[in-house]
Amino acid sequence: MKTLHICTERLTLKPHTQDNLKWLNTLFNDVDEQYFDGDDPPKGEPETLEETDRLLRRILNRPPDANIIDYAIHRKEDDAIIGCGMIAHIDSYNRRCELGIGLGYDKQN
Repeated sequence: MKTLHICTERLTLKPHTQDNLKWLNTLFNDVDEQYFDGDDPPKGEPETLEETDRLLRRILNRPPDANIIDYAIHRKEDDAIIGCGMIAHIDSYNRRCELGIGLGYDKQN
């Protein structure tokens, strides 16, 4: 599996872990995030934790030759996850790829 680990002054981009499950589930069920997600229409019902777990397990177990790099975005100061993304359809020859980023936030604060 291809991985990404990048540190900046404020952020760290690194591979997902199982610890990200609840955060991902909350993001995937956020109506604002669904509105701006260009891949699919908004869901009629909330995604269950089990559905998110299946997706996360697929991400964590991608084969080494997969043409996708998934990553979590963490604040460097406290390692809190604040987003996630993927680099897909990587075409080294033509120097192209697709980039997806999802940012979440704590609406209670």
